Amino acid sequence: MASGNDDSQLYQDLQGFLMSDRVDVRKAATEAILQIQHQEVHRHKLFEFDNGLLLQALIRNASYDEESTSSPLEAASIPANALQALVYLSSHGTTANQCIDVLLDSNMIARALEIVLSPVPSAKVTAPLQELWRSKVNYAMALIANLTRMEQGAVDMVGRTLPEEAVSSADLSADA
Repeated sequence: MASGNDDSQLYQDLQGFLMSDRVDVRKAATEAILQIQHQEVHRHKLFEFDNGLLLQALIRNASYDEESTSSPLEAASIPANALQALVYLSSHGTTANQCIDVLLDSNMIARALEIVLSPVPSAKVTAPLQELWRSKVNYAMALIANLTRMEQGAVDMVGRTLPEEAVSSADLSADA
């Protein structure tokens, strides 16, 4: 069994890897998080380590722009893995609601909507890249569903005010 210092070093390394400039290191870090997130003790540590900075690093990787790299397939898996981890963290365990609060504070609804509304990759893009795009969109939709379970998430999604004219007044007079 690992000691507390070993655990602390593990999470410190994960945080550093998530902030790395190297695509392969960030990909490995997101894959490692996918492996450990299923255990309650790790979910707590992912959320609490370094006052939430590890979770913030994971959030940044969820909206990573993979088009700016020389290895697009490897880079495209980073946001897909990060989104998958965030979906799991925001729906399982005792820290799910706290995770949702952090995600809402990080403007994750807007980020997830940007992913959902992103254009379909062109036909020139390889099938694996198109599949990763689909995965990102699906995970972003699941994340939006998790975030809007709480009132603040629903408000962030749709706002508090009604449009000035939701139904045209001409339509109302035609029905009368």
